[in-house]
Amino acid sequence: MKFALKGRLGLSRAFLFLAVLFVFPQVSNADLDARALLAKHSVAMANLNYKGILTYEHGAHLATVELSHSVIDGVEHERLVHLNGEHRSIVRDSEPGQCPHAGERLLRGLGRVDNDTDIESYYHISVVGQERVAGRLVTLIQVMPRDQHRYGYVIGLDQATHLALKVMLIGPGARVLERFQFATVEITESNGDEIKVDAVCGSVDEGYASLWDAQWLPPGFQLAGSRQLSPEREMLMFTDGLAAFSVFVDTVASPSVIEGRAQRGATVAYMGRAEQGDQHYRVTVVGEVPSPTLERVAMSLRNNMANVEAES
Repeated sequence: MKFALKGRLGLSRAFLFLAVLFVFPQVSNADLDARALLAKHSVAMANLNYKGILTYEHGAHLATVELSHSVIDGVEHERLVHLNGEHRSIVRDSEPGQCPHAGERLLRGLGRVDNDTDIESYYHISVVGQERVAGRLVTLIQVMPRDQHRYGYVIGLDQATHLALKVMLIGPGARVLERFQFATVEITESNGDEIKVDAVCGSVDEGYASLWDAQWLPPGFQLAGSRQLSPEREMLMFTDGLAAFSVFVDTVASPSVIEGRAQRGATVAYMGRAEQGDQHYRVTVVGEVPSPTLERVAMSLRNNMANVEAES
């Protein structure tokens, strides 16, 4: 009896999710090209000045934040201020050298797509309806993965500006892992002085070429860049044009590195270890992809120092 009830609850949750998507008037795929709309969203993110209040939900956790975004001389400036709980404020700009942080995904753009990538090979993209968010009419775009190595998305794009006003990250069984949604939003004049970034990471070399390499990556993921954050820490960034994850490699003195994984909403972190001769390293992979995928990437990480020394 308990098993049957559990099955019904699972079906009910999936049915409820689908019902939410289709309760609003539908938009014909013949009338709107979903991929073209996502491309317009990426352009809007890089050119619009806006600010608003939005909510971020995962599980039973709900956070309210204020997000400000300005573009000055082609450079994006952003600020994220938490309005409930402990006071936190995060600022950054789009120029190289900014520190990675917990709000990075939110600040780099809700549902933002790299227009130079062929994400249709890895996601099925379609327009599924429309609704109102923050008092504005949005078009709902469903982005569903074609394999088990990435999550799905439902993205609500403002029909007037193509700005994403709502993003849901969807896991297995149509479970909503995270939800970002604007409660209020307005286009503003540039306020770059108000959200000026005061500091950047130290010892960041944008021309740095890491000797670390992932021997296995999910189909479609490519190295987006690498940085040396300190003499003891390197970072490699990978993306498929929509989802992203980062690999941090830290030099440690002891081989006794804590191994394990943690998840908060759609963000997964896996920690493992690696060795190169007598040197020990802690490997941490963080991103918005399923845990088994991150673990496989971490286990495939190799240092190419031996090959470089042999060639020289």
